[in-house]
Amino acid sequence: MGKLFNTRLMVAPARIVTELTSQEFTRSVTRSVGLHDTFFEGPPAFAPYQFQAKWVEVAARRLGEPHLGALIGTKMRYRDLGIHADYVLEAPDAASALERGKQALSMLVSGSRFETVLSGDYLVVRFSTGIERALGSRHIEEAVPLLLTDFMRHFAGPAWKPAWIEHPRRDGPPGAALLDHYYRGYEVRPGPMTGLAISLADLMLPNPVPADARTSLTLEDLPRLEGTSAPADFTQLVRDVLKLQLRVSPAMEETIASQLGLGVRTLQRRLRTEGRTFRELRLQETMRRASALIAAGTFTIAEIAAALGYEEANSFRRAYRNFFGLAPSGHGGGAFHGAQS
Repeated sequence: MGKLFNTRLMVAPARIVTELTSQEFTRSVTRSVGLHDTFFEGPPAFAPYQFQAKWVEVAARRLGEPHLGALIGTKMRYRDLGIHADYVLEAPDAASALERGKQALSMLVSGSRFETVLSGDYLVVRFSTGIERALGSRHIEEAVPLLLTDFMRHFAGPAWKPAWIEHPRRDGPPGAALLDHYYRGYEVRPGPMTGLAISLADLMLPNPVPADARTSLTLEDLPRLEGTSAPADFTQLVRDVLKLQLRVSPAMEETIASQLGLGVRTLQRRLRTEGRTFRELRLQETMRRASALIAAGTFTIAEIAAALGYEEANSFRRAYRNFFGLAPSGHGGGAFHGAQS
């Protein structure tokens, strides 16, 4: 399975960048990374993790802000994670909440690492994206200590600070801009991953807002209440990415493989182990979208054909007829038959 993230994680960053710039700026950045411009404004969905990292990197370059992730971290609140944060912050104490946070993180992003290490009277909480080589991964990592600081302030009060912050030295020591502006007042130490140190005494702090048993959330509630869950297999993951890509441009095999962080041959091999081919899935999802666009009644056949990558409307009509058994003009209901059989 590829490394995915729940777009819930982008709601607050996109809002913060919009507040700093404009909605058009934010949508332009979203388009530039290969997504529909309102993608992060829709319901939660899973997408390749690299989209998140690339989005922040593109926004950072356009803004001329080399530490946009840290800037977002200063403005974002742990509560911005929505129902997942609600579940975490209902825990009876900070230590239990930290464990819940680890569980909830696995439902928001796959492939990342979250680990804890004892260091004297402190617990060092460390995080790694798992996509360190991806453009923009650094921004995510620089935001994490600030977000975890806000998490701890729920239990310890608004003045709480970690004993120290750890910063990975893959790209050299942290620059003055990061230290002087965003990590000001914190001791910063080198570490294998980004992280922060919490005293064991602080981890024992009780929740100042105890949960009510009648309304308390459980881990099992989250996917149901969120209305989304991670793809069940690699085939479904490829389908999901195809759906995203088809809203932007025709879905080429090389493009989909790149978005999943894979080579084309690896993509083909993994689909083959599940009895599928990329060509088959692309046709099914293309016809699914074609059927939905026809049902909407807003566009001509020629416009739909062009949007889906067909050079001629007649070529689209033939493909549609071969797939559904009837011409596009006879499919006004837009029903999609057997696309995933």
